[in-house]
Amino acid sequence: MRWSIRNLAFVGLITTSVCVVGFSKVDISHGQSLRYMDSSGNLRFADSIKDVPKEYREQIYPPTPTPVLTKQQQFQKRMEEERIQRQKLQRERMRQMERDRRSIDAERAARKKKNELRQDELSSGFQPGAF
Repeated sequence: MRWSIRNLAFVGLITTSVCVVGFSKVDISHGQSLRYMDSSGNLRFADSIKDVPKEYREQIYPPTPTPVLTKQQQFQKRMEEERIQRQKLQRERMRQMERDRRSIDAERAARKKKNELRQDELSSGFQPGAF
């Protein structure tokens, strides 16, 4: 079977029309909810107007729009999140290095004090184990 340019154009037209029909069925407000305040002052959420009791329908807050980001904005947001994560890791590494340095300094000070005590014992003529 030979494909001609007309056949390919026809297949492209069918594919395009299927995509248009398919995307037109997508609910744009998916994930958004209606908000209203009940009689006890609690904020309630509903997916559709049918879920809201009739006495609260006049006070429905409009759904909050979800921002649509371009690919460039998505990339910039992801890069910013990664930069923030790297900074957190770097701060944690610096804190750990500072804790390690302090423990090493404390250990050195303890050794130095122990050596000074030993030097004092040796200079005073006291010999450990010489009983």
